[in-house]
Amino acid sequence: MPRQTTEAFFDCPPEKVWRAVTEPSVWGWRSDLRRVRSTRDGRQLITQDEDGVATGFRLTAFAPYRWYAAELQSRDAEGSCQALFFAEGGGTRVEFTADIHGKTAKQKLLLRLQLGKRQRRYIEDLKRELGVS
Repeated sequence: MPRQTTEAFFDCPPEKVWRAVTEPSVWGWRSDLRRVRSTRDGRQLITQDEDGVATGFRLTAFAPYRWYAAELQSRDAEGSCQALFFAEGGGTRVEFTADIHGKTAKQKLLLRLQLGKRQRRYIEDLKRELGVS
């Protein structure tokens, strides 16, 4: 099961980073997504990536401006993700961790090869949204 943690620093307060990361209504900045919607009961988010793959996310825990965690499942993979937020020197350091495994041998290999790349893309998109370098 690949587990990938990537850290990033954003030169803005935790509240601003938190909102961009956790508020689906502002996720237009994510270049990897075509669509974001919630289920009828509001308990799960469904994202559709640029390849058309739908992934369901269910929030499992959160502490505003400090931590959130979610479980995820798609046709290809399942697992969890979390983000830890640290106020640091007038900005915010975030640790993004994805612990995801593929459902087939091929998908497991692809995840091992692509998870770090996907996290870096996410961080670059987020930096553009926040207006920081």
